[in-house]
This record gives sequence, structure tokens and C-alpha cells, in this order.
Amino acid sequence: MVSRPDKIKQAGTLMGLAAAHFALFGQSFREGITYELQAMNIVLGKRLNDLEKDALIAAALITRD
Repeated sequence: MVSRPDKIKQAGTLMGLAAAHFALFGQSFREGITYELQAMNIVLGKRLNDLEKDALIAAALITRD
């Protein structure tokens, strides 16, 4: 079973990948939408506190860059 911090990091990574794909290929790019939906499923299943939100954003920014 994957730990909560690992799932949050995974969601952040998926959000970063989605942002990168959208920037390169546009909003209708299927792979970017898939990444975004996977990230949303992880995040919506958990109630994130402020530290977890910060970790999510940090992972997304690192992946995007």
C-alpha cells in the first residue's frame, strides 16, 4: 500500500505532467487530460491539510519545470 505522502507526491507529479503537456500541445491533448484526471482522483479522495497542499504544489512545479 502506498503511503499518503507518496500519493500526494504522485498527484503533484501528474499535475506537473498535465501542465507541461497542455503548455506544449494545447488543452485538448488527450494525454494531458488523462494525467489531470488521475491527479484529481487522488486529490479528491483525500482531505489535504496546508502542508500537504504545499507538497502537492511543489511536486507539480518540479515536474513541470
